[in-house]
Amino acid sequence: MKIFNFFSKNLKNIENKYILIFYIFYLTLTLLISIIFSYLFLKQFPEFFYDNEINLIIKKIPFGYGNLLNNLFENNLYANTEEFFIVQNNEIIANKKIDFVLKKLPFFSFLLYFLLSISKNIFVIVIIKNLLFFSIFFFITYFSLKSLKLKFYHFCLIIFFFIGIPYNIKTFSEISYADSISSVLLACLFLSLISNMNFKYVLSGLILFLLYLTKESMFVICIFIPLLIVILNFKKNKIKSFIPVIFVSLAMFSWGIFGFIKTGGFPFAQSISTWKSYDMSKSIDEDFSKYYPKLSTDNLDSNKIKKELLGEWDFYYYYKNENYYKIKNKPSIVLKNIYLKIKFLLLNIYPDGISYEKKVSYDTLFILTSITNKLCLYLATILSFFFLFYTKSKNKYELYFLSILIFNLSTHLIGWATTKHLVGISLVSFIYLIIKSNSIYLILNKMYKKIV
Repeated sequence: MKIFNFFSKNLKNIENKYILIFYIFYLTLTLLISIIFSYLFLKQFPEFFYDNEINLIIKKIPFGYGNLLNNLFENNLYANTEEFFIVQNNEIIANKKIDFVLKKLPFFSFLLYFLLSISKNIFVIVIIKNLLFFSIFFFITYFSLKSLKLKFYHFCLIIFFFIGIPYNIKTFSEISYADSISSVLLACLFLSLISNMNFKYVLSGLILFLLYLTKESMFVICIFIPLLIVILNFKKNKIKSFIPVIFVSLAMFSWGIFGFIKTGGFPFAQSISTWKSYDMSKSIDEDFSKYYPKLSTDNLDSNKIKKELLGEWDFYYYYKNENYYKIKNKPSIVLKNIYLKIKFLLLNIYPDGISYEKKVSYDTLFILTSITNKLCLYLATILSFFFLFYTKSKNKYELYFLSILIFNLSTHLIGWATTKHLVGISLVSFIYLIIKSNSIYLILNKMYKKIV
């Protein structure tokens, strides 16, 4: 009974020493998770490491980061060097190398650069990264729920969901793709938006700043969420409500001016990465359905082009024009591929995006994670619409949740989603359900009484 009473206490009434004890326990779990993940990563991808070592071969890091980081370390050059073959009448007539300064956004790239500068040991890299971002999530969750006057058990449930769902924790621990931090930051954004913290606007702005410079699929969220913040909060907090707009503008102009100085073009919207038009070409390719969702769309990669391209902006517009032509002249293929993406978002629970031979199988854990994530996403979506349209509640939880959900998923319908892309929104969905749990209980209790 005493334990139950303790967990039912308001977070404001929990002494700091108990929060510290819980944090130390959380850090211990984080350390253990990091070690296990690093060991499994080493077993899954031995080709990424020097023989009989645990040090990463930098250029082997996948998804283009190895190429970029190797250029940074070896040539002090922030660029991905890509080689293409010019083909005419099915014959290769020349080859062309292009340096893509704007292929990868900078935050995750420089985070990896910083970690690799400390050590190339996979255990050290993952431990430092996880301790940093897991701690950020812990304290933003704590201060957000405390400001909302929620209970200690609400806090515990969110924390244990964060570190207890197998595929999710694998995604958070990854060093191969930016979703490992964008998914954590997305949840932190939602927590800061719904909180009553005095510094919520600065914190939300900082998170949006980092998201803008981390992942291209976050662009729509970073543009429209600050506008929503102004609309919902201007009447009460006139100047403060514009702080996130200022942060996003700083991110936009920082990346844009850097791009303009280095390449002569200002990256924004579709061109936030000059590689995105090429990625887009895969999502509307007639062979997309042969691979998606089970196999990686990297199978559609091609280094063959029909004419010589002078640089990355020429490359960007080359594929942009090709995409417009396909959309205009082959709409049935585009619609078919969108249907596949919707079907994946709604129904898929099996491993997807496979691009390597499995040396360690996580299929059972993957399926359990997928079912859990899907249930959270479905329930949160249904309940948010219910609370928004069928109750007299005036809070902003639903508007923030649905905005993040819609802006996030719409981006993936234009491109495509894999399970790792949905981890962030699944975590946001669970947080929403926990925060609304008291309201859900009251409604269910009311319905039960009516039935009885």
